[in-house]
Amino acid sequence: MTNTLPGPVHALILLFVWTVLAARWTLLRFTTYDVRLTHALTFACVALTFKDPTLASVLTPELGATLIRTLVHVLILLSIAALVGVYNSWDSTEPRWKQPALYAAAAGIGSCLLVLSAPARAADTTVESAGGWQAIAYFALYAGFNVYGLGRVTIDYLRSWRNLRTWRGRSTVTGVIVFFVSMLVESLQMLAAAILTNLDRGHAFVAAKANSNGWLFAAMMLVAVAMSAVPFLTAGSRDAIRDRILVHRLWKDLARAEPDLVFGTVRDRRSLSANQLMIRVASEAYDVAQRLNQYSEPITADQVPPHELRGLSTYDRAVLLQAMQLQNAIERRRSGAEAVAETRRPPSVHDDAEAALTAIIAVARQWTRARRLRRTLTAGETYTPVA
Repeated sequence: MTNTLPGPVHALILLFVWTVLAARWTLLRFTTYDVRLTHALTFACVALTFKDPTLASVLTPELGATLIRTLVHVLILLSIAALVGVYNSWDSTEPRWKQPALYAAAAGIGSCLLVLSAPARAADTTVESAGGWQAIAYFALYAGFNVYGLGRVTIDYLRSWRNLRTWRGRSTVTGVIVFFVSMLVESLQMLAAAILTNLDRGHAFVAAKANSNGWLFAAMMLVAVAMSAVPFLTAGSRDAIRDRILVHRLWKDLARAEPDLVFGTVRDRRSLSANQLMIRVASEAYDVAQRLNQYSEPITADQVPPHELRGLSTYDRAVLLQAMQLQNAIERRRSGAEAVAETRRPPSVHDDAEAALTAIIAVARQWTRARRLRRTLTAGETYTPVA
């Protein structure tokens, strides 16, 4: 069923949710928790898009209201599978096959829903109103997966609610529980309507269900997506996201230069927490950087035009020069050049993970500026130091 909200209001909701999801797909792609949460919200928001009044006015004459509703249910099943995956992402021992199996189960049930809704599509009516064993089987499968997925996650959230001490934490978890329970109740009501239709009873309830949920799903998705946008709202979170992206970009450049020092891909490390992931990637990047040091001589400040260093602190200037030296080393390494010096380890950097993380974040922040400066200097702009 389409949402009963006015078209412009629903369009604004869609604009907001898809903007947030675009940001999540672009910026929050490094941990299993973030990736699966984005997948869950994306499936649900595609379902919300199908329920848009303007889009429905175009699609319904072509596909039929019953088929569109079935596709919405299939998308919700896939969203629930991803939500269960979000819950499972906290388990470091989760088998690799588990999440693909959940998606396969959701897709298999969705295929069954398409087959079971055929009589209702032929009669151009809702599945509940069409009745028959197909309607009962349809909603038994749909409600069953809802109960399995949302039920187990809701129970876990109820347990965690008791351990929370802040009002913000409790209010957030309460909102999530209300969201899940409302979806559970909705699916069970659909099953009840199908059973009552077969028994030729509860006509008022069946009629009410045929016209319910005109705006609730849109409101719930608006709140859910807004809650998922919290990492973008605080300066500290935004800085952490930026540093994570910059470090991974640097790590990719270094990994291509010395692949034997890198173990696995970003996808292989998604089970780690954000902090664990940053430390591991930064440690690998730092080790690669130390090996590459032998392929390029140090760059000093007198080799760079003063205006290029203007506005930088002494520390940032040193880091910028290190980044330029590292890029020179990568270029020489790729060209097959010989080492120009023994590997040098800066005495100011200690051999521990936090120090490596700090050093690599600093280099990552100057990486793009260093690349631009190197291109400027190699394009013909020469600088002669003043004696």
